[in-house]
Amino acid sequence: ALLDPADLKWADLVAPGTPVPTPWGKEAYEEHARAILARRQALIDSMAPEADFDALFEEQRRIEGEMLHAMEHSGHVGAFEGAMYEAHGLYRSETDCIMFTRTDYFCRVCRRAIERIIDLYSS
Repeated sequence: ALLDPADLKWADLVAPGTPVPTPWGKEAYEEHARAILARRQALIDSMAPEADFDALFEEQRRIEGEMLHAMEHSGHVGAFEGAMYEAHGLYRSETDCIMFTRTDYFCRVCRRAIERIIDLYSS
């Protein structure tokens, strides 16, 4: 995550012409997230079985994945506001980055950082 989108530590991975900060459907995403939280709270209040929570989680992952992958700059490296559980002030490198969602893969910037650490300790 990064505080200053104008000083990207991954600037070499940003394609020319990509706006920084990079726009994404933040408002729609956050509206959906609030609705999910309300539904989760209703499950808690009703002492619903764990299977209901699991189903909601899978629904959330599916819908949010579809939302993020349909965005204009999806699959591009940029500076997307919202990272590390902070909606404002921190920037992540891609729309669907492990710093933001529970992806089962690392974005290009995270992957490069991990590779650098592995190389550091293995050489």
